[in-house]
Amino acid sequence: MRITEWLVPSNPCRQFDSNERLFQALKNLNNAAILCVQTKAMPSARKFALQYGLPPDSADEVLNQSTLIFLRKIEDGTYQFQGHAPSTYLVEIMRR
Repeated sequence: MRITEWLVPSNPCRQFDSNERLFQALKNLNNAAILCVQTKAMPSARKFALQYGLPPDSADEVLNQSTLIFLRKIEDGTYQFQGHAPSTYLVEIMRR
């Protein structure tokens, strides 16, 4: 382990070098892939919580519920990978 890895929080997206690999990992319910899309979508979740006057801790709840919906859509084939970042679709789910 490098010294910089001790000082800087690890990047859960590091192992996914493309959106397609991230999608495939999400399809397999890979924990690192789920953490990756949630990490990318968290700023939007916080923004939505503030925008709607929700308590700060509700951003986590909105993100988790939206992630479950997203994973179900992947599983049942409703979400089809088209080359875009999966986190973009997750943000759209949160928005609705």
